[in-house]
Amino acid sequence: MGNLSNDVRTEKLGELFKSVSKWLIGLSLGLFSLFLTIQGITSAQYDGISLRAAKYAVSSSVPIVGGFLSGGLDLVLAGSALIKNALGSFAVFMLFATLLRPLVLLVVFQLFLRLAAAATEPVGGKTSAFLGHLAGDMGYFIAGILCVAFLYFLTLLLLICSSGVIF
Repeated sequence: MGNLSNDVRTEKLGELFKSVSKWLIGLSLGLFSLFLTIQGITSAQYDGISLRAAKYAVSSSVPIVGGFLSGGLDLVLAGSALIKNALGSFAVFMLFATLLRPLVLLVVFQLFLRLAAAATEPVGGKTSAFLGHLAGDMGYFIAGILCVAFLYFLTLLLLICSSGVIF
């Protein structure tokens, strides 16, 4: 709005919002990555312990066929890992398919804003500056979408690569 009127000055407010946006994106990426890393490290230990406990419980509590069922538990876990990997691959495909439309729309909108800023520069300096700043600020929306997609992909990657227990 500061570009449309000489009386209203909002440059510092805009700089504040840009700085807060950068900090929020950086902190959210850092904290979520740290959370997933710690969770991934600890889940491997729990999965190994729970698998051994389940095998022992099945083999000792079921008479006659307990050993057979305990061996079949490995087959069940392998099958669940196969299903989980297939669903994980489908989830990654759906992530890209879902991400493509809004990302293309925002990039095209930013391109048109830059084109409109260039076209209006000879006629109106304030309008051209407004459109140019708006096009620059569209980058924050694109960065936000890409950050959320990256964090979702990271979560999917950790789920796909985790142990064979169904999630």
